[in-house]
Amino acid sequence: MHVNPLLLNFEDKSLQTFFSCSHQSMLIADVEFKTVLEVNDAAINSCGYDKEEIFLQSVEKIIPQKEQQKLLQLADASFTAQKTLKKEITLISKSGKIIYAEAVISAILYKGKEARLLTMTDVTEKKLYRNLLEEFIDTEISLQDKNQKLKTIACMNFHLARKPLANILGLVNVMDQSTIDDKTLSEAIEFLRESGNELDELIKNIDPQEY
Repeated sequence: MHVNPLLLNFEDKSLQTFFSCSHQSMLIADVEFKTVLEVNDAAINSCGYDKEEIFLQSVEKIIPQKEQQKLLQLADASFTAQKTLKKEITLISKSGKIIYAEAVISAILYKGKEARLLTMTDVTEKKLYRNLLEEFIDTEISLQDKNQKLKTIACMNFHLARKPLANILGLVNVMDQSTIDDKTLSEAIEFLRESGNELDELIKNIDPQEY
């Protein structure tokens, strides 16, 4: 296999020091992301496995197959664009906890063979905060929509109730006159009954569930 001479060489002491001392989780894998070749302390602390355990695990236990495909696509895109690209992936710790990480891939030379250096920044808390914020915004919008609906319903019920209520108040004023004759009084009572029934029907049709 032809190896690009421009690849970062992991035999370089400065690269080894950077790899070992970095606070970012870093691992070296083969070009297909099937085998973990090397990990730094930050990655060990993040995933919960000790160094010996990591090399005994299948890569899919740490990097699910779907995420491996993302990394392969990221590697292809990065090398095609000839610049560093980032992608969010999910990892699985020893305890089964999901870790969200922002991944960057570099092509390196490891023990004479081309390999992939995966640098990951833990964004779990950032992602959880973002999800909570989005959930809060959705809830806030939902409450605003509900409040607007309640205002509309209340306004409609108010206008519907004004007519029979105005009729009732007007009839009370008519009936309160001492000069009212029996015929007018009888008609007023009948009209009062109709307006009362209309108002009663309106009240019955108000659905408490809408509030």
